[in-house]
Amino acid sequence: MKLLTNIVEYRTWLFDEYLLFPGSGINPLMNNEEVEELLFQNRPKFFPCIAYVTPSESHPGTTEVKYISKQQVEHWAGIMGKLPARNNDDDLFNQDGWR
Repeated sequence: MKLLTNIVEYRTWLFDEYLLFPGSGINPLMNNEEVEELLFQNRPKFFPCIAYVTPSESHPGTTEVKYISKQQVEHWAGIMGKLPARNNDDDLFNQDGWR
């Protein structure tokens, strides 16, 4: 997972973390046109966002890039802010150990 705030961070992350060609910005298996197409096809709609790689639902055995928007994070934060904070140990243990 990576917080991306602009297109430069996106390009760097895509090469370093997704394509696994760190620091180069070049994939020796692809020509420049293919690289630009990949960058365009996988780009987020908005910045900032959180990028992550997940198994592909449509192509088993491969991965795909997904993004979590600022609006989604704000929504989750609002929900979390309404819930009381609790220690997870309270749910797992009683006086004698595990439940």
